[in-house]
Amino acid sequence: MKKDWKNYAAGRVDYTTDYKSTYRDADAIFLGVGTPEQLDGSADLSYIATVARQIAENIEKDCLVVVSTVPVGTNDKVEQFIKDFLINDVRVEVASNPEFLAQGSAVHDTLHAARIIIGTDSKWA
Repeated sequence: MKKDWKNYAAGRVDYTTDYKSTYRDADAIFLGVGTPEQLDGSADLSYIATVARQIAENIEKDCLVVVSTVPVGTNDKVEQFIKDFLINDVRVEVASNPEFLAQGSAVHDTLHAARIIIGTDSKWA
């Protein structure tokens, strides 16, 4: 029997463009932004920097920020960027969770992962 993945998470997943209220109360934030290749071949991290600053300026409680597949060293930059712009006195930890998803089957691949990798140097995270 084929699962109707489109409606599988109905009522359990919210989508919004209102990042301010969403970040304010989040326990965990998963960054899923692009890192397109620049002309010199390096990754354009400007989207990640923008989101990191938005998180720092809006979170109001301890939070885990999970970064997906990015170039080595990016998580350190995300963590420092958040600390540089953090407005409230809250704890923010950054963890790495590279994904192994195939286009067109991301929900299935997530629910039936062949492997899960979490990188952090924090027990709390």
